[in-house]
Amino acid sequence: MTDKKSDFENSIADLHVTASHISGGLQRVLSLLEDVIGENADILNLEDSVANKDKGCGAVLDSIGHVRDQIRQISEFSSEFDRKIASYGDEIVELKIELEKNKKDALIDPLTGIANRRRFEQVLSAILEDMKSVQGHLSVLLGDIDDFKEVNDTLGHAIGDQVLKLVAHAFAANLKQGDFVARWAGDEFAAILPSITPENATVVAQRVRDTISSKSIRKKNSTETLGKVTMSFGIASAEPADTVESLIERADRAMYQAKNSGKNMVSTGE
Repeated sequence: MTDKKSDFENSIADLHVTASHISGGLQRVLSLLEDVIGENADILNLEDSVANKDKGCGAVLDSIGHVRDQIRQISEFSSEFDRKIASYGDEIVELKIELEKNKKDALIDPLTGIANRRRFEQVLSAILEDMKSVQGHLSVLLGDIDDFKEVNDTLGHAIGDQVLKLVAHAFAANLKQGDFVARWAGDEFAAILPSITPENATVVAQRVRDTISSKSIRKKNSTETLGKVTMSFGIASAEPADTVESLIERADRAMYQAKNSGKNMVSTGE
């Protein structure tokens, strides 16, 4: 959520203010009625002979008393309503915050902190529907960590998690504003590069690859080096009839071409 109050929160606040005004107005009316009754209470205490002469005033005061009792009941209900609005309003806002958090969590990879596959597909689909917004140029980069299973098997999953975070950081460090990166699957990462030519997409992929291959895996709280990380990349550039599936499929084929050609390289599938 942003710091700016949502329309929902503003509506709750407005309703709370309105309820408070109503409650305050009713209290003022009650006070005025109490004054009227108090100032004329002696009429109600006159002897019958006198009261009979002025029974019209007594009847009026009785009616005022009845109205006062009714307003008192309404005032109590209004005060309770005001309290409920405050209580329920806070509860609903908290639930809304929790819902937004859950929605965000559903689109974020918890280990690396970047987007997950579901969010990636949403973003890519939206861009493909409006290619004019990216000047007709869009490339998808798909990368797979080389020999990642061996890393997990020999060094352990804690080191494997460290490698995944390293790769996510390398992508984030080399992408420009407007680009989008996600963890596609276990050890696969995907990036959307809008408004970029295929040639420049290759340059970006090479930068990410170089950043990753320049890093060493080290033991936590130690200088001991456990090895290097490399990654193979495939690039596909959007064509007019492309869908999310077809574009990813071409990038995937290009990535496996890089794998089969020796790993730690970038391929456009050509």
